[in-house]
Amino acid sequence: MSVTAFVGWVGGDGSARYECVLPGGGLGGNVLATQTQAETSCSQTFADALVDTPLPPKPVYQIRAIPVA
Repeated sequence: MSVTAFVGWVGGDGSARYECVLPGGGLGGNVLATQTQAETSCSQTFADALVDTPLPPKPVYQIRAIPVA
């Protein structure tokens, strides 16, 4: 099984930024400049997709839209 998880946002200078979401929650790795880089860098392969272990709690993300005047 392969999982790709990342978040994207626009920086204060108007440029796009992406960062990988870690399997246990939270962000990790370098801040990437393109979605293609994020899709490649943030993809992880797991040999045993079905295991009998509890999953970690889901991370909670909050996104706010801030109007720019």
